[in-house]
Amino acid sequence: MAKLAATYELVIASVLSVKRKDTNLTQKQFGARVGLSEFVVARMEQGHTGSLANLYIFTRGLQIQPWELFKEVDDLVNFMRRRDVAVVVKIPEGDDLVPMKRKVVESYATIMKYEFRLPQ
Repeated sequence: MAKLAATYELVIASVLSVKRKDTNLTQKQFGARVGLSEFVVARMEQGHTGSLANLYIFTRGLQIQPWELFKEVDDLVNFMRRRDVAVVVKIPEGDDLVPMKRKVVESYATIMKYEFRLPQ
């Protein structure tokens, strides 16, 4: 039976996108605020994270440290794995893994964000 899968790039992109949307800024506004073009912001949110320098700039614009981003990515990976979603570096050809769409991974990131905020 086929299993849903997402790449780490897509998970990172989804966390960046959800966190940027939490700032209530458009990609263009956010890019202007941090010194990145709207195109670069959009590409990063699509899974093309580019350079570490741009990733650092993006996290600073979110007012978080890079390690905080990676902690959230790690939390999301664990959250998805508990729901039987494979998170892989690259989805192999001809495998039983079904690639997830970016919006679906963003939904997981949003659900996880609110699940962690619920009182225990």
